[in-house]
Amino acid sequence: MTQLPQTGPGSQAQGEPQQPQQPQYGYPQYQQPPQYPQPPAPGYGYPPPAQQQQRPQNGFGITAMVTGITGVALFWIPFVNLVLGVVGVVFGVLGIRKVKAGTATNNAQAMTGLITGIVAAALALILLLIAVTNDTSYYVFY
Repeated sequence: MTQLPQTGPGSQAQGEPQQPQQPQYGYPQYQQPPQYPQPPAPGYGYPPPAQQQQRPQNGFGITAMVTGITGVALFWIPFVNLVLGVVGVVFGVLGIRKVKAGTATNNAQAMTGLITGIVAAALALILLLIAVTNDTSYYVFY
């Protein structure tokens, strides 16, 4: 078995001089920018995220107050005041139930709608009764 002479960078004998490496041509090699540390995983070292509270459902109380006050303000218009009064009473009761259930926070508005709805409906019934029993027109209240 005959050995072939080894060629390559580590094949030179110790007594022989090494050849210098060829210079590299082209653009200079840039180093990679430094890597920033990754943020920690969620939940580790941080408090748990705050639970978002549910907004109160105040629509029934607001509707009761608006329709009740409008029914009282428009008491001279036949049947409009009665409808607005009844709607104010219904939404007032529903709004108060939501307040008692804890899903709404506007007890005063729901109560105002209920009371003004009752007043508007009562005014409507009184004026309707006056118009029916008298010979005068419902629209004229001199």
